[in-house]
Amino acid sequence: MSTQVESIISNISSPTPAPPREGPQPTARPADERQQQATREASTARNQEEQAQRELESARNDRQQAANRQMAARTEEQMAARREQQARAARQEATRRVDTASTEAEQAARTKDLEVSGRGINIFA
Repeated sequence: MSTQVESIISNISSPTPAPPREGPQPTARPADERQQQATREASTARNQEEQAQRELESARNDRQQAANRQMAARTEEQMAARREQQARAARQEATRRVDTASTEAEQAARTKDLEVSGRGINIFA
């Protein structure tokens, strides 16, 4: 057992290099390849930025159209409220005229009754 301990201690004090990893090892790319890759990435980023700008403009347009529709709806509602108010006033006026006409008709009927019963004497004349 002491041999194993000595072996471990000796490995710790003078480690051996690790064995190479399996699989492809990363290699440094030539500068022009790195430049081409960076250019492609920059182009992709510009395209994404332009797409995002188009989406932003589209969203703004949609919001403006919604605001325009909302304004038109409010205007339409205000016009309908005015028409309703005018119709209500017209109905009140018509009701007043009906009441007036009914009252006049009743008075005329009473006058006629009095004329008939009074043998032609009009007491309202």
